[in-house]
Amino acid sequence: MHDARRITNQSLDEFGSANAPPDPQSLSTIPVPMEEAAQSFVRASIGALHLHLGSPLVKRFYRDHFLSRHRTPTRDLCKLCAREGFKSPVARLISETGRASNHPVFVVGVYSGKDKLGEGAGSSLEEARFRAAAAALKAWYLYRPVSVTLPSSMEGELDTSKWKPNMVDCGEVIV
Repeated sequence: MHDARRITNQSLDEFGSANAPPDPQSLSTIPVPMEEAAQSFVRASIGALHLHLGSPLVKRFYRDHFLSRHRTPTRDLCKLCAREGFKSPVARLISETGRASNHPVFVVGVYSGKDKLGEGAGSSLEEARFRAAAAALKAWYLYRPVSVTLPSSMEGELDTSKWKPNMVDCGEVIV
């Protein structure tokens, strides 16, 4: 009851909310996360295009610039292998169950020579191949070294010979 009286005594904004929007001066001092800033920029851009160009052109812009960015992991993996000098990737069926049933499961591996780059499971051979190629790309691009030492970890130490710089390699495919 006490909280209800306090809210009714406050001024409400045009939407009926007790939280008034911050003034523009305070917005310049409040840090905004990068993801939120990017989302706000995209929303503002689409809103400005809608205001000045109209709905049909905004829909076409959205289709051409956002929906066209679907990637094909199998093609991207072929380009990656060619760029790095690996043999072309080959998808091989590892196992399957229930091919003639309502719920088949196929497990496909993507290999470059004798090295397995990725593995994926799916309800069709194409889906499993797609997931295996995506897993191989994630393993390549999301690779992180296990042990990382920072130069700042030796601050204040008298014997700095213990510190060894990190090796930065082109990345390993770990599955």
